[in-house]
Amino acid sequence: MNLQEQHFLIDIDNTITRYRKEASASGATLFGNCFLPVIRDLMIRRGWEREAAEKALFESVNNVLRWDYSELLRRFSIPWEEASGLMMLRHEEMLDVYQDAVELIRRLKAAGAHLCIVSNNPYWGCRWKLLRAGLEPVWFEHIFSTDHTGGCKSLAYVWDFVIPRIGAPPERISTVGDDPKEDGVLPLSAGAGRAFILRREKDEVSFPDSRMIPVENALQIPDFFKEKE
Repeated sequence: MNLQEQHFLIDIDNTITRYRKEASASGATLFGNCFLPVIRDLMIRRGWEREAAEKALFESVNNVLRWDYSELLRRFSIPWEEASGLMMLRHEEMLDVYQDAVELIRRLKAAGAHLCIVSNNPYWGCRWKLLRAGLEPVWFEHIFSTDHTGGCKSLAYVWDFVIPRIGAPPERISTVGDDPKEDGVLPLSAGAGRAFILRREKDEVSFPDSRMIPVENALQIPDFFKEKE
């Protein structure tokens, strides 16, 4: 299978990784984020009062689209070497991995496909989640993170930003994700050619747009391209 002319825009949350139930436990999150507590606790180690640390983090991320974890570490004078290991440990504690998606990405890469990430995470959130899944971030030609695009995938302008930067005709652009709107309707409207929507253990569904293709397992996706050869 040769996919050298194909481009795949791949989601992360609920596509490559998923949160464990521990991530929703009381006290596990800060402002709905289960990784910010790591930075808060490092701030407290440096003499911050808990309330002041949380207020400073809130002001840094609330209604701020272009923030990244690396910027928070610099802002609060936390050494990268100290924080990165703790953040990776937190990802291991809070995330499970969809192995079908991991194997899909390995097969697409081996077939010469062009791979990009489009995610509702900031840049280092994307990288840490990929590393948690055993995937090398350098395999992806671009990581379209929220701090780069200026918003989440649920916003049409994000896809209007992403799709033209792929530089390929629609028939060579596919999305892979779990959300019919964010990973299907919106990118197709912006110029993608097809959208593979993962339906893992969900009720069977058909979409009014034939370019939206429901799949039960990510490893069904390469079969679609074998049929086209």
